[in-house]
Amino acid sequence: MNHFEYTDPTGDRLVIAPDHGPNGQPVVAFTTIPHTGGGTSVLVPLEHLEEVIAGERDMARQAGGATCGHTCPKPSHTHTCQRSPQHLDIHRDVKQKGNETCNWEQPHEPTVTEALDIIRRWYIDVNDGAGWDASDLIHDLEKSGYPLPDDENDEE
Repeated sequence: MNHFEYTDPTGDRLVIAPDHGPNGQPVVAFTTIPHTGGGTSVLVPLEHLEEVIAGERDMARQAGGATCGHTCPKPSHTHTCQRSPQHLDIHRDVKQKGNETCNWEQPHEPTVTEALDIIRRWYIDVNDGAGWDASDLIHDLEKSGYPLPDDENDEE
């Protein structure tokens, strides 16, 4: 059977191979094999493989120290954006949304062009496998001054 294998300088191995999950569904098995023996596998269903690959690329950028580096616009703040250099959204001092310690946005009046740009960036991130979903779009629109109507409070 075809597989990919990587051996690090200490002799530990990573083996990636096609396999079948417990229910017979096709998966890709990621198996780590320490040079001392044993091993552990993680079975990734094919529909989640791009998500794993995107996560690996992101981890490689972080390991290499590649960050956006944009300086916070607030006076006396010295932190920089820790998101990947290719990000298409607002700057944050941490990678994970919701964990930032500072609001990097400058107060301004929202425009339709900005709302459409938020939708465009969300669409690109979804297609790139960034793990975004509709709740991220709703959150970003609300933060930019475009809250969506609440279905429960709509009058008919």
